Amino acid sequence: MDWILEISEFPKLKLAAVSGFDSERDGAKAVQKYDKAVMNAINDSVDIAIIELRKLAVLYPETGQINVLLGCCQMLEGRFDEAKRNFERALLKYLPETMHDKVLGYIEEVTKEKEESEQVQNNQKRQQQTKINAPVPEIINASAGRWKKRKMAGEKEKREIIQRLNSPQVAETFISDKIEINWPKIAIAAIILILAAGIITVTAVFIPKLINAARQNSGATADKLEWLLNELDIHKQDNKTIEDILNGFDEKFYPGTSEYSDPDVSKDVSSEPDPITPTPSVSPEPTAGDRIVRSYEKIKEAEETGRSDPAKVMVLIKEVRSELDGIDDNVTADDLQVNVGDILQIAYDLERSVVSAACYPFYRDGKASIENKDPASAVEFFKKAYDINPDYLEGGNTYNLAKAYAAIGQQATANIYFQYVVDTFPGTDYAGWSAARIKPVVSEGE
Repeated sequence: MDWILEISEFPKLKLAAVSGFDSERDGAKAVQKYDKAVMNAINDSVDIAIIELRKLAVLYPETGQINVLLGCCQMLEGRFDEAKRNFERALLKYLPETMHDKVLGYIEEVTKEKEESEQVQNNQKRQQQTKINAPVPEIINASAGRWKKRKMAGEKEKREIIQRLNSPQVAETFISDKIEINWPKIAIAAIILILAAGIITVTAVFIPKLINAARQNSGATADKLEWLLNELDIHKQDNKTIEDILNGFDEKFYPGTSEYSDPDVSKDVSSEPDPITPTPSVSPEPTAGDRIVRSYEKIKEAEETGRSDPAKVMVLIKEVRSELDGIDDNVTADDLQVNVGDILQIAYDLERSVVSAACYPFYRDGKASIENKDPASAVEFFKKAYDINPDYLEGGNTYNLAKAYAAIGQQATANIYFQYVVDTFPGTDYAGWSAARIKPVVSEGE
């Protein structure tokens, strides 16, 4: 049985009426922790999910759905006896009507998988025992008596060996302890350091001085030019040539802004009447009732679409949530029998039962491809899940898609998806990991 698929299809948690939470806020927090445990279980963090679910099971002892999810997580880790106990406990507590028969099937599946696991373990033990009892190779089992036939060196042979060791030829083979200093290399390194220090000195001292001097010279030149233009402007009325020079100067360096153009040629722009611009009509802001009616129509369309087009369902769900943003859950429209909270609940159930159920097989196959060191196939699977819901697993699928693109050498594409996770899920672990993996891409021409 695919336990992760079972977990992804669980309905939204409804706490039992006898659960002793103090306020609605505590209940909402419990549901949020439950949903987070579901995401951790699906995203290979089963141990974290088990810890959180054990706490919830203590706080809400009459809510059997918590024990069912805890049992499924324990089955992922092969803890059969603990999983069976949690399934049996769940049957004695409050459960949604659709889960009772499922839990009975889970108990049968636990017994079946436990027997299969024990059979595999017994086969492994028999194989190990067979290796231990295997016959010892002849080379290891050979008699050691033959080594006694070796004889020690005689006195004559010992003296010959000592003489060879004391000979000058043998002495030359010993390593000398004297350390030789390579003076040419040291001199070259010193010259390089001196040149580097000189370059740094020139950069830090002389270049700023040259820049300042250039600025001073340019400032003096500008002052001189301004004085000359002022003097020419004073005498332009007395000399036509000066006026022509000033007009030519403006046309050369400031085209279209000449102060000395012929007044007879210029047009009086201010005399022309301004065209009448029609005032655009402002459409009235939609009321809360209008937004609720539109959202209800979209969610009904999503229900009718169903599993035939999960991507379209997710688009409609996002539009509904955006439309209802800022409206209290208890508000309803005059012509409807449902309120905002009911519409959002339908959207949540559709996302779990249609969108997430469609995304999971692709996500699962993508993770398997990564484990098999096949990132190209992983890109295909993660991309299919992304096309259905870019926000699947709160950015987990998109993060893995970006990693797969990086693994096949497409860092530029990977950066796009990493940035999407950073922008869409700020403050999450996936956003932090994505930000750390964004790398600059250098083109071949650079």
